[in-house]
Amino acid sequence: MATKREMLDQVQLHDALQSVNSHLKHEKGNLGLEIIQSQLQWLQDYASGKTFTGSKLKDIALGQLAMREVETLDMELAEKLYEIQSVVNEIK
Repeated sequence: MATKREMLDQVQLHDALQSVNSHLKHEKGNLGLEIIQSQLQWLQDYASGKTFTGSKLKDIALGQLAMREVETLDMELAEKLYEIQSVVNEIK
């Protein structure tokens, strides 16, 4: 059985983070995107073993943020964030 870390798809996390970073180049100061960026970076660190505790999993809110901040901007990114949130909900 996969560990919690292994359930997170590192490629998907990387792709989502790259998309957010790209949007932030054009949306400087967008707090919602900055929060998404921070949460994705933490998840990436957790999945790769750079962060050892999963205590922040309960604070991940990518689904809500995607609905509020991303759907009108980039539906493909929003879908990725929903998928990531689904896995996070499973491993909390």
